[in-house]
Amino acid sequence: MLFYKISIPVLFLLAFAHIYTSIRNKKELGDTKLRINTEYRNLNMIIWGFIGIIWILNGFGDIKDYFLRNQISYLEDSIRALNFIALSILQIVTIYKMGQLREEGINTPFSKYKWKELKGYNFEKNKIVIYIDKKSLFTKKNKKIKWTVKKCQVDEIKSILKQHLDAI
Repeated sequence: MLFYKISIPVLFLLAFAHIYTSIRNKKELGDTKLRINTEYRNLNMIIWGFIGIIWILNGFGDIKDYFLRNQISYLEDSIRALNFIALSILQIVTIYKMGQLREEGINTPFSKYKWKELKGYNFEKNKIVIYIDKKSLFTKKNKKIKWTVKKCQVDEIKSILKQHLDAI
């Protein structure tokens, strides 16, 4: 039961962090010019949506059993279901924010880069690599953003990147 008492505030903190970073990214990087549709983005969102629906149904059953039988174990199960529902929602939001080309830079789920921090880009068919002028903490190599994008977006992405970066 201790795990569930700790996990709920942690999930609320994660949700708050998502909201805060979204507001901060909009302030620092401007409006979204283009949201990158990666190959499996929609599929991942659908899978996490189904997982969330399964946990919602599971949680309703546990809550109903708690009120009918008045046993605390059903309440613990429904708290676990709420945790997984929140996790599913956070995962869907993270996938939705997967890649964005913005007015002042690029936004990835866990990082943001201004245009001046980026070296250039390279395209091979529908695979894009954006080179970053920062070294990785662990490998000591220059960082890269790699996306496999839908073919219908390739020309639009190229035109936006050409405005700000050089092709490598």
